[in-house]
Amino acid sequence: MSMPRGCFKLVWGSVERQEAKSWAHIGYAWDAEDGAVHAQLRAFPMSGRICIKEGCEEAVEVALAAVEGQR
Repeated sequence: MSMPRGCFKLVWGSVERQEAKSWAHIGYAWDAEDGAVHAQLRAFPMSGRICIKEGCEEAVEVALAAVEGQR
């Protein structure tokens, strides 16, 4: 699945260590033409909880570079 250029969202995973809870960047998501949301994850949080937030221009370049590096 290739990632198109456009508006990306950042995917965050819930990380829970003892009493502390935080979020770690685990991937990217984008809107498809058919209304679906596609995601490419580098990891999956053990808690099963993820958060998807709007990205920024820098995130797009990082995402595209990561995909190109996997080919």
